Amino acid sequence: MTERKHAEWRRWRRWIACAAAIVAGGGLIAFVVIVPQAGDDPAARVAAIWTASRVTSELAGLVIIALLIRNAWSQKQTLLLQRDLYRLQSETLELSRKEHELQVRKDDLDRAEARSQYLDEQFDQAVAKLGSDTVAAKIAGVKALNRLGHEHPELRDEIAEVWCALLRTRVADPTEQDDVRALVQRLLLEHLRAPYEGTPTSTADEAHTDYWTLRRIDLGGADLIDADFSDCLLPNWFARQARFHGTTRFARARFIGPATFTNAQCTGPVDFTSACFTDECTMDSMRFADSADFTDAVFRGLLECSSTTFAGPAVFTRAQFPHTARFVKSRFLRAAHFGSSAWVFRAEFTLAEFEDYAGFDNARFVDRAVFGRAVFGAAVSFERAKFGRNATFTGIECRDTASFNNAHFDEDVAFDDAQFADTAGFRRTRFRGQVSYCGVRFDALAAFGSARFDGRVDFSSTRFGEGAGVDCTSASAAPGDFLPSDRIWPPGWTTIDKVTVLLLIPIPDPRTDLAPVFQTPTTRTR
Repeated sequence: MTERKHAEWRRWRRWIACAAAIVAGGGLIAFVVIVPQAGDDPAARVAAIWTASRVTSELAGLVIIALLIRNAWSQKQTLLLQRDLYRLQSETLELSRKEHELQVRKDDLDRAEARSQYLDEQFDQAVAKLGSDTVAAKIAGVKALNRLGHEHPELRDEIAEVWCALLRTRVADPTEQDDVRALVQRLLLEHLRAPYEGTPTSTADEAHTDYWTLRRIDLGGADLIDADFSDCLLPNWFARQARFHGTTRFARARFIGPATFTNAQCTGPVDFTSACFTDECTMDSMRFADSADFTDAVFRGLLECSSTTFAGPAVFTRAQFPHTARFVKSRFLRAAHFGSSAWVFRAEFTLAEFEDYAGFDNARFVDRAVFGRAVFGAAVSFERAKFGRNATFTGIECRDTASFNNAHFDEDVAFDDAQFADTAGFRRTRFRGQVSYCGVRFDALAAFGSARFDGRVDFSSTRFGEGAGVDCTSASAAPGDFLPSDRIWPPGWTTIDKVTVLLLIPIPDPRTDLAPVFQTPTTRTR
């Protein structure tokens, strides 16, 4: 930097010397040319000297201006050179930075590749141990995979898939489980148990939790013995044709994504209490050999439970169905409890078979409820149930008592072609929409005491078997502009003018030719 300043100063000294020489030479020429022309006249000589001095000063001014211009141009060139220099330095630094980044990236890739190769080798070695002939080697392989999963989260999905593949191998004797399968099942369940508020593991330190975040659980065709999935977080659950032996627990389990149990078999009790299904759940053709408890379970997605067999008690008490739920052709061989359950969308039990007690007490159906051609082999109860949309009981067969006492139907309900072999209770039932009992057969007491009909009524072709009785004490129908064809009452029922109180007239005995004996009806004015 100092040498450059000295060189620049030397250049400026040459320019100044040249300028001084030009001014001196010009002044000398001016004096030589102008002063002699004045002659001997003193005044003229003074004027000539003044003129020569003025010319010299103007020449000096021009030279100074030229020097200033030269200085400005020089500074401009210097600035341009400095700018170019800075740009080159910046480009050089940028190139150096990029070269450094490339080198760092290359080093990272090399380390990642080396690490990947190391992990692959460790993973392959652990998996190879699972194929060993000795139990000790297999257990060592399982533990090695577990250790790899703890240290390297990116391998957890692959490790879980290996474990699931091992569980998918069928066992000859489901009552006995070898140590390897037991260890795999235990580790898998431990890593699926997610701590959240309200669970025994919720107080665990998050940094020390054994939970693994997985993308999918594939247990299709697996054999699981005494599996406890309580409090587990189960993503994209797939257990098609799986066999659950012993006691199986899914209490408070959360199924994230679709859950598939199609054709699965449960040989022992199954506990789904407070389980939550966030997406579609498929349980078609499942078989529950023992009790199935779904108390307080929540099915947020579509529930497909068609052609499923419940050989033990089925409990859906307080279960919630925010989406459509289908139990088409399902069989309930023992008691089925759906008390206080809530159905937001369509509930379908078409062709379902209930061989034991079926309880829907206090159930609420917001959308359609379809029980078409369902068979109730024992007592069935819909007491205090509420139906928000159309309800269909067409062709149902009730072989024991059927109670709809205190039920509430907000819209139309159809019992066409239904068969009631025992007492059919509709006491204090409220029918706000159209009611159709067309072709219904009552073989025992049909109790409509204090029932209320607000809309159209159709009891056409209603049949009463031998020994059947009808009780419509205090039953009533809301007044309105109804045509005679809008309200077709069963034989033996009539209304008193505009009071619209239903009266019971005894049904004649078809075995005698005696004229019917009419009892004095008890009326109630509304």
